[in-house]
Amino acid sequence: MHGLINRAIQGFAVDTAGPDAWRRVAREADIDPNQPFMPLMVRNTPVTHRLLEATSRVLEKPAPVVLEDLGTWLVAGRGTAPIRRLLRFGGETFPDFLHSLEDLPGRARLAVSGLQLPTIRLGQGRDGRYTIAIDAPHGGYGYVLCGILRALADDYGTLALLDPPPEEPEDGAFGAGSFHLGLTLIDTTFAEARAFSLVGPERGE
Repeated sequence: MHGLINRAIQGFAVDTAGPDAWRRVAREADIDPNQPFMPLMVRNTPVTHRLLEATSRVLEKPAPVVLEDLGTWLVAGRGTAPIRRLLRFGGETFPDFLHSLEDLPGRARLAVSGLQLPTIRLGQGRDGRYTIAIDAPHGGYGYVLCGILRALADDYGTLALLDPPPEEPEDGAFGAGSFHLGLTLIDTTFAEARAFSLVGPERGE
């Protein structure tokens, strides 16, 4: 796994549960809590799985819930403005963003060398209905995307309903496999969108 992923897990644990919780996660995952993750270094995938499993235990939440919360944090958490900007560059409206999802892995690789995101395919039906398919070598991405979609819908001021994410598969939320979910747009002007500029960062970012 890319070092940025492990670093994101660390940031999520610290921001949501505090430094002591992170130290417990690190000890359970058998890593040094004081050794920072190098963002551009690729680490063994088992390290990431151990981190996620330990985070699930320490936070006392099922793995899919932890992963979805991680996705929400990536958009709305402290210090995650660059990720939000990368996502918001997908379009001026939430429907625009949805139609840019298939290009997201390529944009991410341009922004961060070596970062491999899963393939995403978008299908559009009637009455604001979308289907999103994710093919990934490592599980968990789908749950993270659920959190990202929920947070970005709020960010755009859009009311959208996500089908309940699938239950955790037999091989665990971190196992390999495809992921499918449905999304229905209810109202794209439901609330005021958060400030965002395509030409530069907003104040406070």
